[in-house]
Amino acid sequence: SFRRQRQMCIRDSVGVFHSLSEGKAVKIGDKLKKGDIVCMVEAMKLMNEITMPEDGEITWVACEEGGSVEYGQLLYNYV
Repeated sequence: SFRRQRQMCIRDSVGVFHSLSEGKAVKIGDKLKKGDIVCMVEAMKLMNEITMPEDGEITWVACEEGGSVEYGQLLYNYV
């Protein structure tokens, strides 16, 4: 069956992308529920949780640890 590809972009902040701690980092194939924390964005020395907007399976991770992220930038693809 066909599953529509969706994109998760950053909306509320700019800063530095951080994966979750060792063993909890989101990767391709992970099945997540709405509200699950997928990563952190550090902005002005504050860590902001980025959460899954709906249930889905991660198909692509667009950012690397320590990379800069800006408004509208793609973080993950999911189905």
